[in-house]
Amino acid sequence: QARKRPTLMAAGKPNSSNSGAKAFQSDTRRRTVTVAMTVEHKAKSVLERRRSFNSKTGDEKLIQQPAPMPRPIPVVTEPVEKSPPQPTAPKAGSRSPPTLDTTDVGKGTEVDRSLLSVRQSVYTKGRRKSLQSSNTIIIPSPRQDFPTKGRPAPFEPISQPYRLLVRCRSLHIELGNNFEPYFCTMALYRLGGESQPKPHRISADFKFEVNPAPLKQSLYGAERMQAMSELVQMTNAIFTLSEPSPDIVVVLKIARLMRPGDFSSMEKMYVKPSAVKQKELDKLQKETRDICSSDYLQSFAWSCLRVFEDDGALCGKELVFAELRPVKSPLSDEAIFEALEKEGADKDKKVKCIKGQFLATLETITEPKVDGTVVTPGLVVIKEEDAKDSARTIASGLREVQDFGQVLQPMCYYINNLHLYPESVQLRHSANIMLEFQLRESDDGLESSTLASVYAHWGSEALVKSGFTLVSQKERKDQFWDEMVLQLPARLTSRHHILVVIHSVSTGKKKDAGEVVGYVVIPLIQRTQVIPDMQHTFPILTTLPDEYLAVVAATDATNGSFVEKQRQTFSMRSKLVSSVYTSDPRLSNFVECVEKECERKKGASENAALSKPTLDAVTELGRLHPAIAVRCFPVVFDYLLELLGHSEELDEALILALVSIVNGLGKSLSKPNVTYYLHSYVWFWYNLGFAGKDVPKADVAGAILRVWRRQLLLPREAQTVFSGFESCFLLDLVVKVIVLQLQAGGQLQCSDRSKLYKESLREDLESVMSLLFVPQKLGGSTMGIPSATRFIRNLLQLYDRGRIFCWLRSYFKKMEPDDQQTVKIKFTFLKSFVDDCNFVSMCLPVPVPITSVSTVQTNFWRVHYFSGQILNEVSNCLTDFNSPDVNFCRKFAIDSLNSILAKLFNLEVPENELEQIAGLFFPYVLIVSKNILVVEQFTSSQKYDWMVAFVQILAKVSSDMLKAYWKVETQRGLSFFCKALSESLGVLSSGNYGHQRSRQMSVLPPPTSDMTGLGEFTMKDLQRIRDMASHPEEDVGTPEIQAESHMVICQCVLSFLECFRSEISTGDSPVAEAIFSVILHLAKIDDAEMLCKVDIFLVLKLFVTQFRDLLFKFQNKFALDLTYQILRHCNSPSRKVRSQACAAFFLLLDENYASTGGYERMAVVSSVALSELLGKSIINSTDYIRESLDAVQRYAEESMKEEEKNTQLKELLLVLELNAKLLEYNQTIIKVSSTDSDLTTNLYEKIANSYIEAPDTRVQWLENMATYHYSHKNLAEAALCKIHHASLVLEYLQKYSGGRNAKFPVQRAQLLVISPGLEKDAPLPNLSGEKVEAQFQLSTWGVDGFVELLEKASEWLNQATLLELCLEIYSILEVVFKFTRNYTRLRDCLDRYSETVKAILSDPQRFRAKYYRASFYGKRTKDLEGRSFIYRMDAKSSLLSFTNKIKDTFKEEVSSPNDFVMLPNKPVDPETVTDDKIYLQIGGVSEYSSDTEGETSFDVNHCVDRFLFEMSHQKTQKKKFIYYTEYPFPYIKSRLEIVKQDELILSPIESAIENVMDRVKAIRTELTAAVPRVNTLQQILQGSVVPMVNEGPLKICADFLAPEKEQEFDSKKVAELRDALRDFIRNCGFALRLNARLIDEKHKPFQDMCQQKYEELSKMIKTYIDVEE
Repeated sequence: QARKRPTLMAAGKPNSSNSGAKAFQSDTRRRTVTVAMTVEHKAKSVLERRRSFNSKTGDEKLIQQPAPMPRPIPVVTEPVEKSPPQPTAPKAGSRSPPTLDTTDVGKGTEVDRSLLSVRQSVYTKGRRKSLQSSNTIIIPSPRQDFPTKGRPAPFEPISQPYRLLVRCRSLHIELGNNFEPYFCTMALYRLGGESQPKPHRISADFKFEVNPAPLKQSLYGAERMQAMSELVQMTNAIFTLSEPSPDIVVVLKIARLMRPGDFSSMEKMYVKPSAVKQKELDKLQKETRDICSSDYLQSFAWSCLRVFEDDGALCGKELVFAELRPVKSPLSDEAIFEALEKEGADKDKKVKCIKGQFLATLETITEPKVDGTVVTPGLVVIKEEDAKDSARTIASGLREVQDFGQVLQPMCYYINNLHLYPESVQLRHSANIMLEFQLRESDDGLESSTLASVYAHWGSEALVKSGFTLVSQKERKDQFWDEMVLQLPARLTSRHHILVVIHSVSTGKKKDAGEVVGYVVIPLIQRTQVIPDMQHTFPILTTLPDEYLAVVAATDATNGSFVEKQRQTFSMRSKLVSSVYTSDPRLSNFVECVEKECERKKGASENAALSKPTLDAVTELGRLHPAIAVRCFPVVFDYLLELLGHSEELDEALILALVSIVNGLGKSLSKPNVTYYLHSYVWFWYNLGFAGKDVPKADVAGAILRVWRRQLLLPREAQTVFSGFESCFLLDLVVKVIVLQLQAGGQLQCSDRSKLYKESLREDLESVMSLLFVPQKLGGSTMGIPSATRFIRNLLQLYDRGRIFCWLRSYFKKMEPDDQQTVKIKFTFLKSFVDDCNFVSMCLPVPVPITSVSTVQTNFWRVHYFSGQILNEVSNCLTDFNSPDVNFCRKFAIDSLNSILAKLFNLEVPENELEQIAGLFFPYVLIVSKNILVVEQFTSSQKYDWMVAFVQILAKVSSDMLKAYWKVETQRGLSFFCKALSESLGVLSSGNYGHQRSRQMSVLPPPTSDMTGLGEFTMKDLQRIRDMASHPEEDVGTPEIQAESHMVICQCVLSFLECFRSEISTGDSPVAEAIFSVILHLAKIDDAEMLCKVDIFLVLKLFVTQFRDLLFKFQNKFALDLTYQILRHCNSPSRKVRSQACAAFFLLLDENYASTGGYERMAVVSSVALSELLGKSIINSTDYIRESLDAVQRYAEESMKEEEKNTQLKELLLVLELNAKLLEYNQTIIKVSSTDSDLTTNLYEKIANSYIEAPDTRVQWLENMATYHYSHKNLAEAALCKIHHASLVLEYLQKYSGGRNAKFPVQRAQLLVISPGLEKDAPLPNLSGEKVEAQFQLSTWGVDGFVELLEKASEWLNQATLLELCLEIYSILEVVFKFTRNYTRLRDCLDRYSETVKAILSDPQRFRAKYYRASFYGKRTKDLEGRSFIYRMDAKSSLLSFTNKIKDTFKEEVSSPNDFVMLPNKPVDPETVTDDKIYLQIGGVSEYSSDTEGETSFDVNHCVDRFLFEMSHQKTQKKKFIYYTEYPFPYIKSRLEIVKQDELILSPIESAIENVMDRVKAIRTELTAAVPRVNTLQQILQGSVVPMVNEGPLKICADFLAPEKEQEFDSKKVAELRDALRDFIRNCGFALRLNARLIDEKHKPFQDMCQQKYEELSKMIKTYIDVEE
């Protein structure tokens, strides 16, 4: 295409050349500047080139409309912005070959595949090809989701608007259907709604006819039919909407040939055709034949249908207009709206309708192009050259109907139409009225001045000179429903006008043109503007004088109210749809100056300076109105590119003007739409020039970069701000220009990139990149990130990759440390690269050798830069503990990584390629494994996100890469990896299935439902599992993410076992424990369907068979833990799970015998495991477990040979019998646990003592007892269970442990201080050799276990406020930590010791336990009859609560409360006890001490095995009962039986002495308290000195110290009593003084009262004793 500019004409001035129709036939090489016409020329050019490149033959009419058009005339139009719909995301999983990035270009963009060379494809026939050297230029093929058919359309909306395809089928009128022609019009209207309260038209009219062919032949004749344009024969239309709405209706209007007479007289014939007689029908047919050649048409009927439902869906695919309303005269749009409103208000009113119906089909179009021919509203015919039916006619194509929506977007094709809607004619004439419209270029009266520019209605050429409306019949105010469309000339002058001729029509004869009764002159240029969009009223002229334009202009100028004074007026509305005319004078001035400059420079040098007016015009161009900038940008862009590169001054002005225009676009449109529009046009311009033509000779890219660099180097306040979308546009432009110039020079295939660019261009490019790639420039704007990534993606194919990667690393480095904003920028930036179809190839997916764990991530980063950068940022977020936004950063990072993995792993590629893609992200496995301790601290949702990515990569990565990593990883690293696997199992089994999965990760075979497969397992079985893994079941009952993740981990475990088989078999490798923890997590799964789906039992069986020596010959708890989980599954409600678990349990037994020749190890571990299950109440009902053990026994009996049954089978049955015995114990416990907790603990103790020969089982039942006590808040008893357990461990260390532990420094006597009951515990059995290893399987048999038990005991004792016992434990731990040299724990132990001492000192009078005695009588008490017990209860308990507790133990034995008989605390007469009652004797008791000097409160309350109960005896005496228990309290039980009872009776004086000493003791307790308690002190004072209650001391003095009675008692006792009273008076005085210091003013009266009473008491007692002494 020649890029010559035409001579411009000023607005309103006549053109020196031929005007009007001649302008349409001028030389096509002369191009005139019109807005968007450049686009139309380029569209034709590309279409022609496509045909030439594809070697198409045949005469195809591509563009019907002539091309050249003059410059635009300013016109004022302010379109309302309504952003196009947002883009839809590309379909997940779609794959495209590599391409220069066109991410933002929507459908409809023209792409010429033949013009683009493809260097190399990432995927070819399912096999990956490695990229060649980094200097290779890759210009790939376009994206597959860009259609290659249809006209090129830059600036098309991001997603296509809502398009409706209407195919008109038939019109059937019951009367006259076969002989009368009808002419139809269809349009869309929007009724009143919330957003648009006023009804209005939203589309132009689509005029068509569906008359039968014979009727059309008779109507037009053969000659006229042959000359008729195909454009007026189209019956299929496309209506375009901004959005669906229930307010949108389609209105059908039907016209017919004009008939003489009144239509009202004939209306009944059409409404009721059955009543028409044959004579009337014959007459009607004759009249129709007579008027068949008439040009007059009249309105006939109209109808309306709703298009959309309330939810936006189509009301139906069939349009059936059945209610055809007859109409006498045409109705205007307003009249139609009024009629619809009346019908809506009165729905019950019946409407007379013509018998008949119109049929059409309705469908939506999602694709931007439709196969076949499309005619635009500007009559541009686009005929697809590769359509399926090349012989398809234009008439069968689609007619695009002009929409009147307010979507602001650039004009993408040529259109220059004026739509006129005549509304009314007020004329002093009563005849029928018809209007004729003509477009004239002058008023000279010549026929040649009338232009063929009126769009024809029916049966003629596409453009005619005159257009006629329907006849409006004899109305006072004539109305019209016609739409007249005129194609305006590209050059308008002030003499162009529209002439409306008003005809009076009286008959329907063929050649009767009717009488002309008036004229209307409508100037197209009104006050230097094209006729605006509005309602107009013009006067009607009765005659048309010569040079009438001057007459009309003069009349209007002299009298502005000319129209108002005229009674004869014509009203109409106008709507201009044009890509030609603009309203901005700056644009016109710019175009005119540039054209003059081009003419001036002809023959001058290329670098000649531009004139100042041109520079000023360029500068002013940046101030274009935003609406004009949107519509006119294509032309402006084309001009600016032509001028770039000629001088620095001009380049500066051009770039700044371009940036200003782009900024104006941003003010009018949403930013995503602006970015899309700009990028789409650059892409279009790039394709246009890619054939090697029109490549700018000037250094356009260098000019842009130089100006940009200068702006970036200016001070901040002097810079022109380049926003994100402006930067996007310039970056795209630079790349496209570089490609054009390389293509023109034949350098695209050059292998040495260093020779491609001039040094100046490289410097400019690198300088701009260095200045741009800082967070404040691109990262500060969300629009800057996509622009930068698109630029980088394209530049990677043209420039040195090493330099680009350095820019990127520098960019990311500048954004550290991380915060919310920088993390968003980084990952948004990186995710944009993943969206590119070349992402995998840009990462160079080639194998990276793994030689060292420390260098894996670095080596991967060097080879796979982009994936390495992603993982580096993820790792930084994970390990950054200083950022205040650490939680947000971690969340955003892992969400971004998961979305990236989901996108890449959804690619439909072969498995080997998917493995290589997963290999790009393999370092993530190391990152998570290394930081698994950090991940463990996350919340469950956070851990889920991190572990999902971990499992996804494991699922896809090759096993060879995993094994290579394992071989170089350290023991610690492998342990962390296994810990990560375990953490994945725990997190992914929790039920959080927030992430979508679209690709299965299943790797294990379907489960087996029988008990087969119990024989020898070999590594062949492992291969069989992997072979079956490639055919996973499709039916997944559990959530896919959970099942598939377990399958992945199972596969990983199997590979790990294979890789480290020798190390694991040794038994002393940490790897064995690490991988076993993962297997154990698999075994812990509870979901029955999951267990069978993943077939975890198969993994367990394989582990047992391959590593039986590890399980049964080495000292570890692997066998115990595994047996525990298998026995747990043996109690599963699922029969299928129980079957698999039974098979696994039998396999354990069988492998134990095969390994050691006996079942001794399994006998121990099964008993311990079952005991633990029973103790934790995991097994409540024993039905399932009994059934499972029976199944194992039956299978053993059936499978063993006869010679094996005498030895092996007997030993096996003994193991099963031991387990059955434990189940019986548990049944007994279950029966009593709900009612009698004390009896339950007795049973626990009994079971533990029955396993003296099985230490593991014994201590397990002690643990069960501790758990039971803790659940019932018996903290002291639970702690002492731990102490008894620790005592057995201590004995093991001293008796069976060799080496240094044999000199363990702790003695059993130290534990006896804590629990004196240990003295009566049975010792460990005497064992030797292998039996020691078999019997001691638990992990507690060691120093660590000993410490763990003591620490747990101290924790519970602390909660029970037995702080003195905690000190004893800390003393033991201090010795242990010194022995093991664990000084860190020693420090912690001493700190706890110090804190405990402080707690003791702060509260020496802590709450103590309370003790009660209970005796049971009667046969209904069963085993308790005649027995008495001491109960240790909480300090807060009461006698009433204890009594209720005892009664609750018999609630199943009694039917009413009357069955209980409460006995007094005195000896029980057996004769009074009956068999039908339960007799209880309950009372509180206290600790009995011998009052040893120096005995503390703790000494009195600890190690208590004697208890005191007192009662009065013979009034003045006291009787004491002393009870002895079998063990001292506290003990492992809270109830101990009384084994002995003593009685002691005190004399009267001994009783008095004891009462006084008790009171003294209470006072001293308050006086010595570290923190005095005022309330308690005052209560004791009141009970001691106030006369109301002090009769006791005075009474004692009177009874025992009176002179007349003193001689009756022992003198020693009397002296002892005197001493006691002296202590009493003295301590009461001390208490009063203490109270005086503690009280405030409100307690002063109480203090005074007590002081007075104390003095009175002292005075009275002084008469008996010498108080002062």
